[in-house]
Amino acid sequence: MIGYISIFASAISITITIAVLLEVVTTSFEYPIVYAQMQVPQNISGWGQSVLPGDVPTLFSFKAIKQDGTVSGNFECFAVMPDGNTMYVKGTVTNVTKSANGTSATISGPAVVTGFGKGTGTFEAIAAQPSLKDGSGSNGTLILTTDVNGDGIQGNMPDGSEGPFNEKIVKGSIKLNP
Repeated sequence: MIGYISIFASAISITITIAVLLEVVTTSFEYPIVYAQMQVPQNISGWGQSVLPGDVPTLFSFKAIKQDGTVSGNFECFAVMPDGNTMYVKGTVTNVTKSANGTSATISGPAVVTGFGKGTGTFEAIAAQPSLKDGSGSNGTLILTTDVNGDGIQGNMPDGSEGPFNEKIVKGSIKLNP
C-alpha cells in the first residue's frame, strides 16, 4: 500500500509540476509581438548615351536610393560641346522626388562642374522614362541644370553654362523602382 501511495504522490507531484510548467509557458507568450514595418527603398538609376539639341553627345550615369527618409547616391554627366570644350558634372544625390504618376523623378544635391560652366554649387536632374504613346523610340529623357554661380537659381547663366540641358537618351535607360 505504501508503494501505491508513493506512486500516487509522485503522480500528483508530476501533475503539479507539468501544470506549473504549462502556466509558465502559456504566460510567457501573452506579450504581444510587435512587427516592424520596413519601408521599401526607392531605387532610381540611369545610364547611357544621350544627345543635346544640335547633336551634342553626352554620357551620363546616376543612382539614388531613398529609404527611411535618407537619400544617398551619385550623378555624373560628361559632354563635348560643339566648340570642342568639355563639361563634366559630378554630383552627390541628397534629394529624390518621384512624380505622382511614377514615370519621372527629380534628383538633386551638391555638385562640382569642370570645363564649360565650371564651379561648385548644386545640380538638379529630371529623369523620365520613355513614353509608350509618343512612338519616338527614345529611351527616356534627362534634363540637367546646375547652379554654380551662387545665385540660388538653377540654369541662370546668360551663356547657357548652367543649362537647362535637355538630353534625349539614345542608348541606355532610366529605371524608377517603387
